[in-house]
Amino acid sequence: MWPLRKELIYKKKKQYRIRLHASARLTKTLLNGSLVFCGHDESEKSLYRGNFIKFLKVFGELNEEIGKVILSNAPGNNQMTSPSIQKELCNCFAEEVLKKIFEELGDDVFSIFVDESRDISKKEQMAMVLTYVDKLGFVKERFIGLVHVMETTALSLKAAIDKLFARYNLSIGRVRGQGYDGARNISCEFSGLKALILKENPSAYYVHCFAHQLQLVVVALATKHHEIFKFFKEVSNLVNVVVASCKRIDLIRESQRERLGLNPEVETGSGKNQELSLEDITSFCDKYDIEVVDMKAEYVDPKYRRRKTDITNHDHYVVNNFNMVLNLQIQELGNRFNELVYELGHYIANVKEDKRFDNLNGVGDLAKMMVKTRLHIDYLLVYRLIKLSLVFPVATANIERCFSSMKIVKTDSHNRMSDEYVNDSCICYIEREFLQ
Repeated sequence: MWPLRKELIYKKKKQYRIRLHASARLTKTLLNGSLVFCGHDESEKSLYRGNFIKFLKVFGELNEEIGKVILSNAPGNNQMTSPSIQKELCNCFAEEVLKKIFEELGDDVFSIFVDESRDISKKEQMAMVLTYVDKLGFVKERFIGLVHVMETTALSLKAAIDKLFARYNLSIGRVRGQGYDGARNISCEFSGLKALILKENPSAYYVHCFAHQLQLVVVALATKHHEIFKFFKEVSNLVNVVVASCKRIDLIRESQRERLGLNPEVETGSGKNQELSLEDITSFCDKYDIEVVDMKAEYVDPKYRRRKTDITNHDHYVVNNFNMVLNLQIQELGNRFNELVYELGHYIANVKEDKRFDNLNGVGDLAKMMVKTRLHIDYLLVYRLIKLSLVFPVATANIERCFSSMKIVKTDSHNRMSDEYVNDSCICYIEREFLQ
């Protein structure tokens, strides 16, 4: 009897492993594409029982070994298709992604980017992105999570940051920069979020997002110059009139085909044959706006061009703010700053004679080449200065992309997703390169 029972136990374990492996592979695929797991009706009579069950059934049809151990062929209490099991699998993948991110970060310093936005169910969500230099010298921006905040006061946001840091065993003392959008609850000198963090860590320098600074400049100039204000008012009215009617939108498409001289049989696609849309009009307006603002700004603010360049060129930003980076290094090194000066002299002399450092494109390439040539070990303090310049905050564009991904994960038809489920799904979708 014992050998038969032992064989039966082994068979059940094998079936369980096959079922678990199939469910895990399917979960990974759905997370990678931000596809919905559950369906509106998952009963046996339903025409479509949701992506998870439907795709799992397809797995069984394509693989006989899997088909024998899933769904109706599995024990009633161990089919691994319930929503709670799906969420647990999703959480496991999210934890694996975060584990790889923190292994990539190691014990090094980093900067934080924080912003908040409402999701589709009108919940205020705070997102956080870390910027750091990995072990190969590459600058990385990684999304590490969403936190539902009841209020957007500085104290509430600080509590949410502390919660994330405690969950992932991060230290405020390792923060070397904090980047935000410049709202008053963030940038206030005395009670803002930046001030609360600076009280704990004076090395966490605050930088107002340069993209938002550019936006403020554009708005200020547009309100002062009647030509620009009138142009955007007319464009806004035109877009509103066209969007209100499908017939008008069709007329725009037809006029585009006539302008390009296309026959009705010619398919529209990319390039010259693409259909004209309102997005094309607004992008043209944005480009026109920037060009006009540049011409006006030369007379209004001579420093404007430099700020515009800083947004697209991190190296120019580092040069213009070198004193801030250097002060941070002095603050960290203390009495060892003289060692940096001595080491820097030898480093410059060595690099000038090394042809591998010729024609490098910016500070980022310099950091990668130092790691590649192992000079980051010989000139440890110099490499640390370079890393500090690379992790310094510039713009919060990556945070905005995270919020765009959140809207893909949590949609109108799936607005009751729990905060934990949304967080795990966003981590897996945004950092899906770790799921490959």
